[in-house]
Amino acid sequence: MRSCIEQLHTVMREVHSLQDTLQSLNDTKVQLEDRSIERSELMSKHEVSISMNTLMVWSRRSFVQRVHKQVTNAHEKLERAQKHAEDRKQANEKTILKLKAEYEKMAIERRDNDKQLEELRLEATNIQTKVCSLRTNQGATVHLLH
Repeated sequence: MRSCIEQLHTVMREVHSLQDTLQSLNDTKVQLEDRSIERSELMSKHEVSISMNTLMVWSRRSFVQRVHKQVTNAHEKLERAQKHAEDRKQANEKTILKLKAEYEKMAIERRDNDKQLEELRLEATNIQTKVCSLRTNQGATVHLLH
C-alpha cells in the first residue's frame, strides 16, 4: 500500500508538474500571440509609413512634373505673345509707312491744287481788270459817241 501511496504521490507530483508545464506553455502561447499581434501592428505601421513615403515621393514627382509642365506652357504662351506682338509691330510699321506715303502724295496734290487755284485767281483778277478796262473804254467810247 505504501508503494501505491508513493506511486500516487509520484503521479500527483507529475500531474502537478505537467499542469505547471501546461500552464507555462499556455503563458508562452499567449506571449507568442501577443508578440505576433504586436509584430503585425508594427509591420502594418511600417507598410503604412512606406506607403506614405512612397505616396509623398510620387506626389512630389507629380507636383514637380505639373510645375514643369506649367513652366513649359508659360514659355510657349510667352513665345506666342511675343511673336504676335512682333507681327503687330511690323503690320503697324507698314501701315504707318503707307499712311506717310499717302499723306505726302496728298500734300503734293494739295500744293498743285493750291498752285492751280492761285493761277486761276490771278487769271480771274486779270480778266476782271481787262473787263473793267474794257467797260471804262466802252463807257468813254459811248460817251464820245454821244
